[in-house]
Amino acid sequence: MASVREENERMAREAARNCCKQCPHPKPERDEVVDLLNGVRLSVYVAHCQRPGPDCTALVYSHLLSEPPAVANRMVEHLAAVPELAAAGVSWLACLAPDADRLILTYRVPASERVAAAVGAMRVEEFEQEPVGPSCLRCGQPIPLHRLANVPQAVRCWECQTAIERV
Repeated sequence: MASVREENERMAREAARNCCKQCPHPKPERDEVVDLLNGVRLSVYVAHCQRPGPDCTALVYSHLLSEPPAVANRMVEHLAAVPELAAAGVSWLACLAPDADRLILTYRVPASERVAAAVGAMRVEEFEQEPVGPSCLRCGQPIPLHRLANVPQAVRCWECQTAIERV
């Protein structure tokens, strides 16, 4: 019985997203690719109001087409962390090609222009290198990201921390 209730709630949320007070009719869907001046191609999928305003409930789903998936995913994660863009979240797009899965940035219609401007202002080169965490205070090597995931405040790599704890 709970699954029927959950499905009804999901359908009600979907209906609320596809209609709003400004535009009570179902929103037409739009799927397009925007070529930005920095060479990035932004895929935009939205159920769009006929007259979107600041209270529009429509959500926009965007991902970056022109960059390798790892670079595009780092760019989406960066965008999701920018408070001015008010991202509604990040979801995942599975691709059939190995290592081609992409993150999708979700945001409200009123933020569309701000998101396009933010993506257009990005320098892709800044996202091409794997992120490097802080360096170990003892040996100077970068602390592995899996160590930082387990111990976010770590200041030493596993080997140095183990050596210190053995003494």
